[in-house]
Amino acid sequence: MKRTLVLIPLCLILLPAVLPAQTASSALPRQVYVAPFSHLDFFWGGTREECLARGNQIIAKAVEIAVKHPEFRFLIEDENFVANYVDSHLGTKDLEDLKALVKQARIEIAPKWAAIFQELPRTGSMPVRRNTASPSRATTN
Repeated sequence: MKRTLVLIPLCLILLPAVLPAQTASSALPRQVYVAPFSHLDFFWGGTREECLARGNQIIAKAVEIAVKHPEFRFLIEDENFVANYVDSHLGTKDLEDLKALVKQARIEIAPKWAAIFQELPRTGSMPVRRNTASPSRATTN
C-alpha cells in the first residue's frame, strides 16, 4: 500500500517528461471540409418517377446555389439522377450551367454502383420499401 502511494505521485511527476511535447505545428488548427451531397434511394420515398423528380429538384437547387456562390461545392451521388436531369432539361440554360459547373469541378458526379443494381431482380428490399412507404402504390413483379 505504501509503495502504491509513492508510485502514483511519482508517475504524475514523471509523466510530462515521458509524453512527447506538443509541437507548434500540431497546435495549429486543422481544416475540415464538408461537401454537401444528395442521397436518394429509388422507391424509398415513392415511385421511381417521384424519386427522379425529387432528384431534379435537388440538382436544380444545387446548380442555382453554385451559380450564385462560387465557393459552393456539391456532390451528386448517383448518375441515374444526373441522366434524368439531362434528359428532362435538354436545350435549357440550367443544363448548360450544370455542364459548366461539372467542368469546373464545382459539382461532381459520383459513379456509385449503378452497374451492380441494374441486373437485380425486383424482389427483396425495393418492393418492401415501396409497400411500406405507400401501400397504395404496391405492385407485383
